[in-house]
Amino acid sequence: MATKNGGKRVTERQEAERALNQLLSLIVGSRFAKASDCYKDRPLDRIRACYQFTLEEENESFGSATRMNQTNRKLDSLKSLTVLAQLTESIDWS
Repeated sequence: MATKNGGKRVTERQEAERALNQLLSLIVGSRFAKASDCYKDRPLDRIRACYQFTLEEENESFGSATRMNQTNRKLDSLKSLTVLAQLTESIDWS
């Protein structure tokens, strides 16, 4: 079922992708969201890219317990978001 959003017809799949992208931006922040914008139409690939960025961030935060804890929470959230993205990809949207 398509819905109207600002005069455009938006499919449920597009709504799901937009929701995943919005949650991803909240989890990783604007820097990683902008760096992975090329994947905005492929949320699972975007999450994987942000996961890699976060692993790099984790390496840079070595020695700072606060930053390590923040990074670990971010990685846990990305794992959860990956599960949701995999579910959306498994749906027959036709």
